Amino acid sequence: MVNLARAYNTQSQYTHFMPTRLWSGADLFSRLWKDLAPGPTLLVADAHFNGDPRMNPYSDLRTIWVNGEPAVRQVQSLCGSIGSEALQTILAVGGGSTIDTAKAIRARIMFGDFDVKDAEAPLGAPTLIAVPTLPGSGSETSRFFVLSDPDTRAKRARRGWCYAPDLAVLDPDWLTGAPPRALLLGAFDAFCHLWETFICKNERSPVTDMLAATGIANIAQAMRELLDTGTLSQKSCSALQLASALGGYAISNVRVGMIHALGEPLSAYVTLAHPETLWVFYSHVRAHYDDVIQDRITLLNNALGGQALSQLDQLWARGFRELGVDARIRDALGASDVTADALVNAAMRDTVLLKEHPKDITWDGVHDLTARALRAA
Repeated sequence: MVNLARAYNTQSQYTHFMPTRLWSGADLFSRLWKDLAPGPTLLVADAHFNGDPRMNPYSDLRTIWVNGEPAVRQVQSLCGSIGSEALQTILAVGGGSTIDTAKAIRARIMFGDFDVKDAEAPLGAPTLIAVPTLPGSGSETSRFFVLSDPDTRAKRARRGWCYAPDLAVLDPDWLTGAPPRALLLGAFDAFCHLWETFICKNERSPVTDMLAATGIANIAQAMRELLDTGTLSQKSCSALQLASALGGYAISNVRVGMIHALGEPLSAYVTLAHPETLWVFYSHVRAHYDDVIQDRITLLNNALGGQALSQLDQLWARGFRELGVDARIRDALGASDVTADALVNAAMRDTVLLKEHPKDITWDGVHDLTARALRAA
């Protein structure tokens, strides 16, 4: 078999891999416990669901409750508490931080380390099942997990197809009744994954075009419903979950861009969620390169019908304003010591970004963009 782990897309050739199987539908979580393979199973679940009746069928499982983003020392400690019994299955129930914690635990079990890149899973590795309870991160289908280091204010992504979950269970019941702001942020996170892979200069492919068209259409429909009614139907919950999963597939095959390159280091300075840091830079990055991606915008609008992208941008602005996110961002930035220099230095260390950004960039140009975004927020 040809090793394609480091085969990168170009304008003349591409590859695409989606190893995670999707299982989507209502009430799936309530029946999943009956279908788990026999053998030792570890439940890694968001602490928010400790005591939730939906977790009752899984109460006999050895359980790790996750509260917040995974950090290196924290996950090392969790791995030490698991014991030596070989695990058959790891079941992750929660958002991106919970699923990333489960991925990190499985990585430590497989390799004894977190920093093994592009390796094959060894025989006997535990099966990883991801049950996302909010949309957005795409961790339920991606080949990445992120660990933070509070001492250095750095977050570092680990990459490998062996880290992608074996199965993602998309049960819309988890999203029914979720807070509107959480749904808005999750939808925007998924959108940024689909958008940035769609406009990537060289690595994009016909497959990511297809993922973006489907996922962004789902997101636009869900956001109209959410902002007009304050809630989502079960159908729209399923559509939003699918968009998140498609975003995870997309970022596993194609690079994200400047919005993430600036948003990710900002999170080390502020108590904001990842999608909130992306929103700080979204419109400014778009204004920087929109003139050279009009063909991509036209392609997407044709797939979605009409001026769908501009209408979605209006929905984002409305949602972030009406649901109090803009005010929260202003407060957080006002209390932080972040500088444009720090963010630009972090972004410009990414040499692939320089190659894949739709428009030529310089340190000074990115600095001007970043400073404007921080002032405007």
